[in-house]
Amino acid sequence: MKRFIVKTILVAFSWLLPLYILQAVYDHTAHRVYDRWPYNKINIAFDKPQNADLIVMGNSRAYGNYIPEILDSVMNLKSCNLGLSGYSFLFNDKMVLEPYLKHNTPPRIIIQDVGPFAFFEDINPPYRIEFLPYINREEFSFYIDKCPELSVFDKYLPLKYHGQLSVCWDNFWSFVKEEGDQPERKYYMKDYFWGEDFRQLEKDPAILDLFVQYVRMCKANHIKLFFVCSPTHTVDGFAHFDMKGFRKIVNDIAKNEGIPFLDYSEIYGADTLYFIDPVHLKMHARKDFSKRVASDVMKRL
Repeated sequence: MKRFIVKTILVAFSWLLPLYILQAVYDHTAHRVYDRWPYNKINIAFDKPQNADLIVMGNSRAYGNYIPEILDSVMNLKSCNLGLSGYSFLFNDKMVLEPYLKHNTPPRIIIQDVGPFAFFEDINPPYRIEFLPYINREEFSFYIDKCPELSVFDKYLPLKYHGQLSVCWDNFWSFVKEEGDQPERKYYMKDYFWGEDFRQLEKDPAILDLFVQYVRMCKANHIKLFFVCSPTHTVDGFAHFDMKGFRKIVNDIAKNEGIPFLDYSEIYGADTLYFIDPVHLKMHARKDFSKRVASDVMKRL
């Protein structure tokens, strides 16, 4: 019996120890890389004090459309972009805003970019590899609880990257190799929305309620909050979202809570010279848009 136990322990260590080491190396690498998305946003929020005067919140449109250096030059302050792609307001709030406020002095201004995805219900959120290095952080328990693919074994055994080894390998090499400048792609529309029509997608009342609580938290902490709707391609983008209904929701909240709502959704029309795809801007448009927002926010302070 004793020999069996010893052999079992040896076999376990021979398999588990290398896996733990590999997992630890990957986690450490991910945590250390502050200048690459998406870890930089999470790391900034959790571990890298900014104490910014202004922060930008929202999804990929916030992440891509607001250039902090331009905001700073126009407004003469320090800004920090916490836009996190691909999730509703619930995930943005839990993943970056709450930890940021715990580790930093509250900002004087928040630009909250609001888009059609902001209030959608998160049904069975995807098993996203970029969040796995944070799987054992208490703050991420809300995310782990929403992922049925993840189990207790993923949290306490080196199995959390199972089935995603090729992605891990690609990510690891993206960390260690130098990235050259890539030319900006031409306007991309074909299959961008995966054939989905989001106009009928139901808004989640719980997320809307959380959003109103967030607005009131900002007011209670004397944070000047601005709702901003980034430009959207008025043909391809509007065809897939109920922009009229979405903007009414935001406008109603803004009026009820006394929040400025800056709606830029139609400023570039359907001109593909400004868009990479129906909902994201090209670099020259981002610079112009950042200047516009900074100037308009300054007028309302």
